[in-house]
Amino acid sequence: MVAEAIAEKIGEDLEKLKKRNVDWASEVIKRGVIVELHVGRTRFLKKMTKEDLGLDIPDAEFQKFMSDYIDLGSKLLIPKKALLVFDRVEGRGRGNLYRHSFSTPWGLFVPCSAYAKWKEANEKLRTEYIEETEKLKEAIPSLKIEILSEYRAAASKLYERTSKDKSLEQFTEEFLKNLEVQIPDSEEIERTFYYDEDIFYIPLPSEVEEELLKAEVFSRERLIERARTDAEIDKMRSETQMHKDAVAKIIESKQKKIDSLIDSVSGELRGAIYSTLKDALHGIKKKASISASSIKSMKGLIEKTRMMNFMNDTEIEDALLKIENALEEQSAGNSVSDVTQTLHGIAKEFRLASLDIEDELPDIREFGFLL
Repeated sequence: MVAEAIAEKIGEDLEKLKKRNVDWASEVIKRGVIVELHVGRTRFLKKMTKEDLGLDIPDAEFQKFMSDYIDLGSKLLIPKKALLVFDRVEGRGRGNLYRHSFSTPWGLFVPCSAYAKWKEANEKLRTEYIEETEKLKEAIPSLKIEILSEYRAAASKLYERTSKDKSLEQFTEEFLKNLEVQIPDSEEIERTFYYDEDIFYIPLPSEVEEELLKAEVFSRERLIERARTDAEIDKMRSETQMHKDAVAKIIESKQKKIDSLIDSVSGELRGAIYSTLKDALHGIKKKASISASSIKSMKGLIEKTRMMNFMNDTEIEDALLKIENALEEQSAGNSVSDVTQTLHGIAKEFRLASLDIEDELPDIREFGFLL
């Protein structure tokens, strides 16, 4: 029995323990939001055509072959270096969200405890994205000249593959004119570049149930008004039961998702603790001391894990306190032996939560300075 195990663990009489009923689904859902990050822009890519490559050969069989088997790829309408900054900002934005969230059946769940830090960093990245967009809009005229110059140089090479029914100059001018109208202008950049997010709360099962029951009551009242026969009444009862079944299914499904979220949170936090301590222990084994980088990693682990431990998992908090104490002992000049054994004990306890099976936890018996 759970109660008996807890009583034994805390050294209290079983009779002193009282059961407190907690709606875990409600508790979890109220502790965070789902965040979807939307970052978009025109990619300045256009599909290559046969005309672009001088393959506009007037042969029906050849044209069918080209259509069925050849993918000519795309052409870039702006120097690649001008777009790299947007890829980097987007990558940092998504990385920032991943660091402050958990993956759930609903999407990325950001705990209330982590929301402020995520938002602060996200706002800075949004500002940077908008500023870079403004710079790109201003640079478009010069970038257009640059890209047309590059394609002008390439046009002579493409001309060699044509049937040469046009002069090189005519082919080049038509080629560049067709290209120029495809290059996005400032207005298109303004319209297609965006950095935004949607924030959702997860409706509680009781709210869903209430809405469905309202629909059920309304439906039944309408049916009662028109009911004239036993068959109609049976039909009404059948539909009522259908609504009740739907409510039960939705609540059951949501509870399963809540359970999945709790398992995911627990696994991720425990896995992070294990991985960080495992790396620190490998370093200690090599140098018989704790490196500055390992200390920094463990302090970062403590800060982030506390922020993300929105369910107040006591086992996780207990492990963090032990790591903090071990680092304080190390800072005070205490034996690295005691610190190592503490860290190894925590890592061993949390080992099953990690999916990292390639790089195993070092055997404490292999630490020469502990012998």
